[in-house]
Amino acid sequence: MLIDGTRAANGFLGSILRVFCGARSRLTLTTLQAGCEDATVLDDAGCVLAEDASVDVRHFALSTGACYTGFSCDLRGEAARAGADVRYLGRSQADMDLNYIFEHRGPATMSDLQANGVLAGESVKTLKATIDFIRGCKGASGHEQETALIAGEHAHNRSCPVILCGEDDVAGDHG
Repeated sequence: MLIDGTRAANGFLGSILRVFCGARSRLTLTTLQAGCEDATVLDDAGCVLAEDASVDVRHFALSTGACYTGFSCDLRGEAARAGADVRYLGRSQADMDLNYIFEHRGPATMSDLQANGVLAGESVKTLKATIDFIRGCKGASGHEQETALIAGEHAHNRSCPVILCGEDDVAGDHG
């Protein structure tokens, strides 16, 4: 999916996507966002995964204006797997708000979030990453890792990792 607002001065670009992945299905979702300084980009996706289903998400946030990106995954079926690879480049006065939620409901589910980027100029990035282990997800694992390179004295990085645990015999980590 391409969200191109490089010529959309004072514009608003938005996308909302909802997907149900049935048993043993595979989905790859790639989103590239590019908006100019006066544009606001809103990109929201969510999916529900049945037994042994998987989703691989790749988000590239390259907007120089306001960018709001979110992905929520309900790992409902046993052995469901979700992976998200997020790459961002904050330039000029970019304001990026990235929100990722992984709700583990089924047993032996797995989630992995990798976020990497560069912040320059006066850009600001906020990453909220939630791994929620809900009762019934025994054997589940969730991982979140972020690397941010601050390449400007006025650039700001905010990371808000959260792990919620309502089940035992699970493994969750963030860094």
